[in-house]
Amino acid sequence: MRRYLLILAVILAAVAGVVVLALFRSPTLGLDLQGGLEVILQAKAPQGREITQDDLDRSIEIMRQRIDKLGVSEPVITRQGSDQISVQLAGVHDSGRAAEIIGQTAQLQFFDLQADALPPTAGAGGVINPSTQLLPLLSGQQEAAKTGTPTQWYLYSKDKTRLAGPSETKEDILRQFGGEQPEGSKFYAVPEGKIVLTCSDTAVSCPGLSGPPAPGATYYYLYKYEPNNPTKPVPELTGNDLNADGTDWTFGQGNQPTVELDFTNSGGDKFHEITRDLYQRGQNLANLAGQPGNSDFSQSFAIVLDGEIRSFPRIDIADSTLSDGIAGGRAQITGLDSIQEAKDLALVLQTGALPVEFVQVQREDISATLGEDSLHQALIAGIGGLLAVAFFLLLFYRFLGVIAIIGLGIYGVLLYGAMLLFGVTLTLPGFAGLVLTIGVAADANVVIFERIKEEVRAGKSVRAAISSGYRKGFNTIVDANVVTIITAFVLFAVATGGVKGFALMLIIGTLISMVTAVAVTRALLGVLAGFRWFNNPAFMGASAQKIPAWKLDWFGMVGKLQPSPAKSSEPIETVTLIPMGAARLRVTSFPVIGTGHTAHEWVEPRKLPVSASHCNPSDTVEAIVDGKEPKSSNDKEIPRFTWWDHRGTTEWVNFDFAKKRPVSSVEVYWFDDTGSGSCRVPASWRLLYQDGERWLPVENPSGFGIKKDGYNRVTFKKVQTTGLKLEAKLQPEFSSGILELKVQD
Repeated sequence: MRRYLLILAVILAAVAGVVVLALFRSPTLGLDLQGGLEVILQAKAPQGREITQDDLDRSIEIMRQRIDKLGVSEPVITRQGSDQISVQLAGVHDSGRAAEIIGQTAQLQFFDLQADALPPTAGAGGVINPSTQLLPLLSGQQEAAKTGTPTQWYLYSKDKTRLAGPSETKEDILRQFGGEQPEGSKFYAVPEGKIVLTCSDTAVSCPGLSGPPAPGATYYYLYKYEPNNPTKPVPELTGNDLNADGTDWTFGQGNQPTVELDFTNSGGDKFHEITRDLYQRGQNLANLAGQPGNSDFSQSFAIVLDGEIRSFPRIDIADSTLSDGIAGGRAQITGLDSIQEAKDLALVLQTGALPVEFVQVQREDISATLGEDSLHQALIAGIGGLLAVAFFLLLFYRFLGVIAIIGLGIYGVLLYGAMLLFGVTLTLPGFAGLVLTIGVAADANVVIFERIKEEVRAGKSVRAAISSGYRKGFNTIVDANVVTIITAFVLFAVATGGVKGFALMLIIGTLISMVTAVAVTRALLGVLAGFRWFNNPAFMGASAQKIPAWKLDWFGMVGKLQPSPAKSSEPIETVTLIPMGAARLRVTSFPVIGTGHTAHEWVEPRKLPVSASHCNPSDTVEAIVDGKEPKSSNDKEIPRFTWWDHRGTTEWVNFDFAKKRPVSSVEVYWFDDTGSGSCRVPASWRLLYQDGERWLPVENPSGFGIKKDGYNRVTFKKVQTTGLKLEAKLQPEFSSGILELKVQD
């Protein structure tokens, strides 16, 4: 019993731990239970190559980093097909901002504002001329676009309205229109080696303007674009030259939000060289104009993010400290509209640019109200499933059903604790897996309880039936649960989204159900088995066959001949009784047994008077001398005697003879239920014989054996005695017992 109490103490401690954990944590709900955002992004293949799995894997990693910085917990980001990524964000409040940041390519580039500009953007004397209309700028480039591979494509309608673009290929644009070019529309290309950059009213200022950009206006600029030039690439720097750890947002001059850029060692060297060249070029232009040191001739570099000019700081030639350029590898992006914009820009720069461009092909916003309704319905389903299983267990297994329901309650608490401890995200399919595991947990109890009922019907005591039922049912439970776990693992490995959540909950629930079904309910029944009232087959939902007794009259005899309560497979014999004039015939016994020369008078078998220092109420002292041969020390098919629940004590068994008799040997068959109970062979034992009022040890004993699964025979000097006492010292923490004992002359 102590072992079972220890198990229950551990389980209760675990339950208490879950209660404490629940005070500090709450379960993580999935997108379908608390609302949020789901976005499906499709990758656009860069010009000249195809989308690879490495591109998608790297993109997923970057998106996950961005989402982590947004403060969204447990995002679900999965690859779909060969070129799509699904992003599920539960509990997102600003879904528009999240969707924009997740898919933002964040291609950061640095252009030499004056030197890289091409006509008509590049004017005389390094002047930058912005174009307020894109179409005229493109129209002047169509002849050059006929050779080489265009950098960008645009599509305009018949009435000169832009329909799509910029895109790297025609196919990307046609895909937006179902593969067919709209009637009357026309493609415009940007020639190879060139690119169109933009600047809008989101910037504080745009190149070539004397003041801030007009509200709602967009300005267009034509620039060189030779990123693969081995000697002098354009743009001169990219986001790959940034050190993500040192890039962050801050407040700059005038308390305006800015983004601090920190370059890598090689990027810092490039930046140093570019800024030095800009200073020298500006100084040369000022000297040629006869205006040395005039800031109007200062040169700039443009900071471009995803094709849009965000800032164009200049290297002021009036500042002599800049004559050698800007060393140290740091720069600033200014002209940002708000703190939030600065934060978002810093975030995408910190996580790095996506290796390919993504377009949003589907977006679904799930409201918190809808998620709350789903959670409510899922809870109703879970509670309904639990009540249905509880009703079934009570109906078929009665008191065992109560034990099973307690086990299910503990199972539910431990499962909730596992969800909190490991941060499992609970979804609707996960709820389905949770409800299924309730059945799995109950099924384990059903297997064991049916075994127990079978053992009770076979005539075993409730205690023996429980021990045998758990022993025989355990392998079946393990086999069934292992198959379930293997199936769930396969689902988890190959599935995505909700099915993966279902498989995860099934795995966790099945593992915990094995603990509750085997350990918890077994410990509860082990404790209850020590009570006399529990030894009732009706508690198990089963009934054992009781042999009916003859009804006796006032004299303790059978007044009217009744059918025998004993059953036999032998043929029925007819006996004719002749009353010979008697008013009533009383047959109290049949004194002769057998026929012919084997016939003899029936004598009641002589029972050896036996007593003990203690006997478990479920056992019997008479089992020691009932003549039933044990098959093993753990034979539970025959009656037994135990000193349970005495442990580590010195106990005894007495044999009283009617008169003095010679005794010279004794054989003892010890009871030992190692593996299923707490009875063991004793640590030691001895024999004493009665000499008048004294008990004396036997002389010259051959040895007091304590082997299992056989008789332990001891011989000693023959004595004439009226009583014999077996005295046993029990092992610490264990009890002991005897299945059979033989006394020989």
